[in-house]
Amino acid sequence: MLQNSTKSQDRDENLECNSGRRLFVGGLAPDVTAADLRRRFAPFGEVLCVDLILDKCAMMGESPCRGFAFVELRVSDDVKLGRCISTLNRCTWRGREMVVARAQPSYMERMRREGLLLGECTT
Repeated sequence: MLQNSTKSQDRDENLECNSGRRLFVGGLAPDVTAADLRRRFAPFGEVLCVDLILDKCAMMGESPCRGFAFVELRVSDDVKLGRCISTLNRCTWRGREMVVARAQPSYMERMRREGLLLGECTT
């Protein structure tokens, strides 16, 4: 669990964030911004949103840092998504080995999908 985390959301207000394919991006340098991630992933598809999360360690420039993000991409098929993952996963970017993988659904998303989450809020 990250303590004292900072979450930077960079979303295009005209696009629904969950309409693309969500990727986990780890191993980020502390100076990486949401705009940097948009530029890095843009060649592979339309970047719908970036959720950048840096812990206190990452913000202070200490090592090892746990900076990571979730990038939502709109791609036409799984082949293009696979090309993105295979190209960027384990590549060195800004002096660090970046990890790129399909994001796993959160516990709350799984509960909602399985109809186990009750209440008015379903988004």
